[in-house]
Parts: sequence; structure tokens; C-alpha cells
Amino acid sequence: MYPLGENVFTIGRDPGNSIVLPDLRVSRLHCQIIPEAGGYRVKDLGSHNSTLLNGVQVTESALRDGDSLTIGETILQFGVRPDQPPAPTEDSGEISETETTSVLLPDAVHLLAVGIDSGRAAGRLERDLKTLLRAGRALSTVRGEELRKLILDSVFECVPADRAAILSDPGDLEQVEVSYRDESLRPAMPAPIPRQFVRRAFTEGVALRGNQLLRGGAGSSDSVVRARANSLLVVPMTLHGEVLGAIYADSSRAVEFDEDHLHLLTGLAGMAAGPLAAALRLERLEMENSRLRRDLGIATDMVGNAAPMRKLADAMARIARTDSTVLILGETGTGKELVARAIHARSERREGPFVAVNCAALAESLIESELFGHEKGAFTGAWAPKKGRIEEAAGGTLFLDEIAELAPALQVKLLRVLQDLVFERVGSNKPRRADVRVIAATNRNLEDMIKAGTFRQDLYFRLNVVSLRTPPLRDRLEDIPLLVNYFIAKLSAKLGRRVTACSEPAMRRLRRYHWPGNVRELENAIERAIVLGLTPEILPEDLPDAILEADGLDPDLQTPAGEIAFHDRIREYKKQLVQRALARAGANVSEAARLLGIHPNNLYRLMRTLDLKPPE
Repeated sequence: MYPLGENVFTIGRDPGNSIVLPDLRVSRLHCQIIPEAGGYRVKDLGSHNSTLLNGVQVTESALRDGDSLTIGETILQFGVRPDQPPAPTEDSGEISETETTSVLLPDAVHLLAVGIDSGRAAGRLERDLKTLLRAGRALSTVRGEELRKLILDSVFECVPADRAAILSDPGDLEQVEVSYRDESLRPAMPAPIPRQFVRRAFTEGVALRGNQLLRGGAGSSDSVVRARANSLLVVPMTLHGEVLGAIYADSSRAVEFDEDHLHLLTGLAGMAAGPLAAALRLERLEMENSRLRRDLGIATDMVGNAAPMRKLADAMARIARTDSTVLILGETGTGKELVARAIHARSERREGPFVAVNCAALAESLIESELFGHEKGAFTGAWAPKKGRIEEAAGGTLFLDEIAELAPALQVKLLRVLQDLVFERVGSNKPRRADVRVIAATNRNLEDMIKAGTFRQDLYFRLNVVSLRTPPLRDRLEDIPLLVNYFIAKLSAKLGRRVTACSEPAMRRLRRYHWPGNVRELENAIERAIVLGLTPEILPEDLPDAILEADGLDPDLQTPAGEIAFHDRIREYKKQLVQRALARAGANVSEAARLLGIHPNNLYRLMRTLDLKPPE
């Protein structure tokens, strides 16, 4: 932006010109901008390629507000800053270019007529350039949330706005995070961002300025009134001809943005576009890298060589090639989600997201909104529309864990998703397409639930297109050494302890345990042993008491005489303590627990571990 004063303004290729254009199509002395009474005029200086005014070749002509000069490859737009604010115009609901609104064309150098007071204009220009220089230096040093904050802080330094935002999608303005110059200005109810200004900035790549919008002026549409935006600026962030986003700023006070503010914010947006694009690209690469690492780890986590695991792996390989709905059955802790992730990672949808929902972890009042999303105003607290997990999983896989806990009303809606591949957000009648593959899992017997009337039979048939059963750990005891060594390597690195192996006595105890919590319980036991152990090797005394006190399920495993006799004696002593307490309490478990100083539930668990039958 070049402020014009009372001196002649020269444009050309020579370094001595007021504006230097290093373009071979521009003559050394190409043209002049000459002040005259009431305005300015342009005069061509015999250039080789002519001076074009609004696309027409001219030798000399007066300049009017909004005129465009084309000199070589450069466009210069001439504008006049008014001395007095104009009278309000009638509300048209559309953006029109009047005294209260203006449009800054993309890829143009701007000439601004500021009258005789060129000294004050030069001072402001110097201040603005320093602001841009500080912002430019800082923009290259940060990324992520720090970059966003720096850009918005620079906006407040450049223009007297009350609030500002970085926009990435003109169609989704409800969930934009808005920053305020002063947090005391933040209203209890978020105000919307005027959609028509933003849409034009994105579609045409132009910067927009509006003033007096709440006085019935141009652009005072319903959205402007709801936003309480008396003045606003919208400036696109463009890189390589593509609009990456926009900077929005507004004020509800009696503040007017002038052309200098518009030019300054345009300069800031131009500098921010490159770092912002790089930051977004880096975030995408990091997310992709994380996803690939996670997917790569899936195959490693599927540890096991027992016959049930080989059978499961073969079935997973066949299922992954299809898009069929899958129902995974199995006890708690057998790795049902791990199986679902592995199927997704090997499917045609592997480039899409994997979205997991635990149906048992969400309240019934929340799970419908969580799954299907909701519209603004659908219920108390729904200030903005929200995508549900089905929309988030578009192009990928939706994993519904603990599907048996889904409420009957939601079972009907899920059935429609599986049958027709459509759903509706809460508070909307508009059907939306569900582009997802559904994988469900449960540890309950759905057929028994169907007989009891708590699970829909038609939904069961839709889910049970293909079913898999994850084997319990007690059916694959030969995999325990593989799993133990895997967890030692994984958890010792995570916990920062140098543990390299599991001792043979400890391994025998692990193989003799019945593992009601399956692989998850084994992982927890190994983590506890690594945390509490004192040697580079897991010893029997590092294991939980439940494992040490178990009689075991594998009769082929023999413990050498005298080995871990300490734990056997402890187990026998515990039996004697419990039996004595029960005898003194007259077989009353609650009273026996009081005598032992433990909770009755803990006593019941201890009795089961010690194979003591509850008294009749």
C-alpha cells in the first residue's frame, strides 16, 4: 500500500522511482501519478508497452476511486479515503461496494490518496511496517496452536478489532474458535460470523471491509445483526493461487476500519499463509505417521502361535478383504478391539479413520448424540451443530464395543444405518449417508438376550453377517511365554526399567494360573512385576498373590520339591486364618470379615482364590 501526497509519484523499472517494478515489460520511467486540484491524474511517459487504465490504453487521464492501472504484469488499484463518514444506506441484505464497504482485489498493489497530510500517513506507514516485520519474524518460529495464537495476537495489534478468528471452512462457521481482545467482551452466547462476507472472501479471493453495518447500511443482513458486527474485515489467506483460509475481525463498538487497516491485514494474511500451510501439512504428516505406527503395531500386538490364534488370523485375513459387518465375540480382555483394528488395517478402508465407541461407557442420554450427532438447538446446551461418530468414521470403520449395552431405541436407529446406510442427526429430519463399515463386539450372549427381550433379533442378524470369537487365554496357554516376552520388551521400555526376562519358576506360575481376565490381566501382571521387581528378571515374588496362590489348570507342569515353598506356606496360612474366622463367626461371612479387618467382598474373593466354599 502506497499513500499518495502532494508530490509527483513516479513508477518504473529504475531504482529511483517511487514504485520500482523489476519487470522487463516496464520501462525505466513508465508513468507518473500527478496531484491536481481535487484529485490525481496518471500520465504515461512514452513507455514501450503502454499504461492501461481499467484495461484501456491511455496517455493521460484523471483517476477516480476504484480505478485500476495495469503496468507490465502489475495491477495498481487507486482508492480515496473519505474525510467524513457517509450517510447510512438502506439494508439490502447483500454486500455492495459503497462508502461503508470496500473490496480489495487479489494480487494488486494499492495506491491510497490521503490528501496533504503525508507526514502523518508516513508515520502510520512506518508503524504498520514495523508491526508486519515483527509478525513476519515470529511466524517462522512457531507452529500448531502457538501459530494460531500469534496470528490472532498480530491481528489485534494491526487493527482495533474486538474479536478475531482464523477460518478454514466457509460452510462450517458455527464451531470456529473465536478470540477476543479482552475476555470480558466474550458473550455468554457465542455470536455467529456473518456468512455472506466469508463466502465471498473464499470464492473470489478478495479482501472485504464493512463499516456502519448495524445502521441499516450495506451488508446489514440477519447474520450481521446476530453477530453484532458494526464493523468487520475478512481477508483471504492465499498461497499459490489457492485460498487456504481467511482472517476475520470485527467490532461491535463505534469503531470504523479504514483502507489502511484492510491493507495491513491483507499483508499479515499473505505472510501467515505460508507458515500456516506448512503447519497444517506437518500436522497431517504427523497424524498419518501416528496412524501408520499404530497400524504397524497392530500386527505385532496380535501375538500367539496356538491353534486357536492361527484359526483366528486366517479368518481375519479373509474378512478384511470384504466390506461386510463383523460381530466379534469373546470374554473381557481377549483383545476384541485389537482384532477390529487389525481387520481395518488390512481392509480397503485402511486409509480412512478407525473410530471406536464404547457403548457401555456413555450414558443413554448422550450416546444418541455421540453416535449420530446433533443440530444446533436440538437440546439444552447444543449451541452448535456437532458431527457424530458415524460421520467422523466416514470412509473408514466404526467399531461399536459392548454393543449389548445399546438401549432398545438406539438399536432401531442402528438397524437403519446397517440396512439403508442412512441416519439423521438429533434434531434434524435430513437423512445423511453413512459411509462406514461397522464392526461390533460383545462379551455377552446375544442369543440369550434376544430370548429375554433385551436385544433385537433383526439387529443381531444384521450384525452377525460374519462372526469371530477371540479365544480365552486358558485355551492357549502355550502362547504365554510369547506374550510374557512381548510385554516385558514393551513395558520395560515404557516404564524405564531394565527387565530382560522372566525366571522359570515365575513362568511356571504364570502357566498354571487360570486367567479370568485373559491377556489384559496378564499384561497388568507383567507391568506390576516390572514396577515392583528389584532384579533384571521377573521372580515369583514379583507376581500378584492371586497367581501365586492358584492351584493351576495344567497338571503336566510339576514344581520341583522345595521351590517357592514360601508362597505355598503363605497360602496355607491364609486358609487357616479364614477358616478360624468363619468358625468364630458361626459361618457368618460378614462377621468373619469384621474379625479379619477386611471388606466382606474381599473375603468372598479370597475364599474363591483359596478354593474355600462359602458356608451354607
